[in-house]
Amino acid sequence: MGGETEDEDDSVSTKTDRPVKKKMKCSTYFNNDWMKNDNYSTWLKQTPGDPLYATCSVCSVKILVKHEGKTALDDHAKTKKHQSR
Repeated sequence: MGGETEDEDDSVSTKTDRPVKKKMKCSTYFNNDWMKNDNYSTWLKQTPGDPLYATCSVCSVKILVKHEGKTALDDHAKTKKHQSR
């Protein structure tokens, strides 16, 4: 007997022993407060019947806000199509 016990063999655990936690994804819905923002107030409209989208009244484009929220609006405002109108 080499002096080893079961406890010594099993005492070392690795990160792979634990289940992997998945990051919860939350949906962002259109926020009416965005229309009060000076950066958006002239062109931002709520998309009727679809709270996951906003509509640009300048470009007539639907903008998905589900994942990025205001960042999606900022990104749209920087596009050539939006700036050229």
